[in-house]
Amino acid sequence: MAVQGPEMVFEGYDTILNECVNRRGVREGQRVHAHMIKTHYHPPVYLRTRLIVFYAKCECLGDARRVLDEMLERNVVSWTAMISAYSQRGYASEALNLFVQMLRSGTEPNEFTFATVLTSCTGVLGIEIGSQIHSLIIKSYSQLGLDEEALKLFRRFQREGMACNYVTYASLLNALSGLAALDHGKQVHNHVLRSELPSYVVLQNSLIDMYAKCGNLSYSRRVFDNIYEKTVISWNAMLVGYSKHGKGREVVELFKLMREENKVKPNSVTFLAVLSGCSHGGMEGKGLKTFDEMAMTVCWMKDVKLNLEVWGDFASNRNGCLA
Repeated sequence: MAVQGPEMVFEGYDTILNECVNRRGVREGQRVHAHMIKTHYHPPVYLRTRLIVFYAKCECLGDARRVLDEMLERNVVSWTAMISAYSQRGYASEALNLFVQMLRSGTEPNEFTFATVLTSCTGVLGIEIGSQIHSLIIKSYSQLGLDEEALKLFRRFQREGMACNYVTYASLLNALSGLAALDHGKQVHNHVLRSELPSYVVLQNSLIDMYAKCGNLSYSRRVFDNIYEKTVISWNAMLVGYSKHGKGREVVELFKLMREENKVKPNSVTFLAVLSGCSHGGMEGKGLKTFDEMAMTVCWMKDVKLNLEVWGDFASNRNGCLA
């Protein structure tokens, strides 16, 4: 390194740093870092992250944190390396605070981040903070499509006596929708009822979606009918549920009810659900009528951005019927 001087390149730094990590060579690694600074070398994110790992392995958490704080650009690996360093050494509070800072920066955590943070959700931080972290992790697992992992986490939290909020339940229901796990979904619904949570519409919408995707449309409709103030998402969830199962008549009747109540404006998802439901339910005539209605209303519904393929299919069908 001393011979190469300023011409020291990425590969050289990477090789030496890896040796320092493997051997826990504190002084050698510090010299590498000092050489970067002295030669005004600006390491890429990867090398800076290796510095974090090096200092963490050598029990120099303060130096590792300084490297992270000085990084103008960080990725999920950089954040996770530092969070893991805190977590492995029992600094649960620092690990969780850094995790929150990571989320606020807009960096998306991955499964390794979650696994690390979970080990820091200890009782000393209080049930409320732990519950919020758990809810966030389950929600993120669900959004990443890790449905089985989300269910396993929920079971673990239940065994540990962790209280759940409506975000936890809604996220878990979304995961169960992906698994089409009706029995588990009913169990979660019972948990919700016993917890006496307020009737958050987000949670109710998740129940509608879960029951519909699991094929129990009667339960889905029961939840829908009991929502006091339905949003367009509520209507869409029920319409899509009917549509996916080829219930064209129910789709048309529900859409008619939506228009009659006139409390919520339909959007693109609404129209697509109606068109698709009519098509799958053998009610092309009703679909074409909806298509004509949509063509007249779309001019003042600026938020409607229709799927061109569906629009094209129905336009073709309409022209075919008129020919």
